[in-house]
Amino acid sequence: MPSYFVRIPSLLRSVYPKANWVLTPDKNLCTQWTIDDGPDPVSTELWLSYLSQRRLTATFFLNGVKCLRYPELVEAIRSEGHLIGNHGYDHLDGWKTSTSRFIENFQRGRDITQSDLFRPPFGRMTPGQYIKAVQMSSLIMWSFMPGDFDRNVPAELLRSRLSEVRKNDIIVLHDSPFAVRKLLKSP
Repeated sequence: MPSYFVRIPSLLRSVYPKANWVLTPDKNLCTQWTIDDGPDPVSTELWLSYLSQRRLTATFFLNGVKCLRYPELVEAIRSEGHLIGNHGYDHLDGWKTSTSRFIENFQRGRDITQSDLFRPPFGRMTPGQYIKAVQMSSLIMWSFMPGDFDRNVPAELLRSRLSEVRKNDIIVLHDSPFAVRKLLKSP
């Protein structure tokens, strides 16, 4: 049994009520596929190829520090028509970070990604962090996490879970060599 929800229960969505948990026509997000934690010098190119072959667009929630390290990958993501979101400067866990440090990290990431779309790392924020972040950005969460990052989820189970995606789900996947290679094993 995973230590996370594959499908986010409605009750948990009430924790951050002003966040976007599913796709709706009036929101800034126009794609089901979201990819966190990049850019990465190995996996971002694999993701771009995968998405291109399937004629899919995605929103890449990028870490500012990695954007500074790999600006050519940020440009490749943009040039292929994908959206870019802010995933903070560093990948800070809001439950383990002071509000002032979390918001400073959020703002630094926003300045680098030049995006008002924000997804908190791990989906975790304290009430104070949430209040400030939602005032300064469009908060994008997810409704479906198939477990591409989970070493206990084989490619076959990942494929099976992805077949359960619903029309308005926001799917969260990860920009890491391990995660994308697992997905590539799934036809």
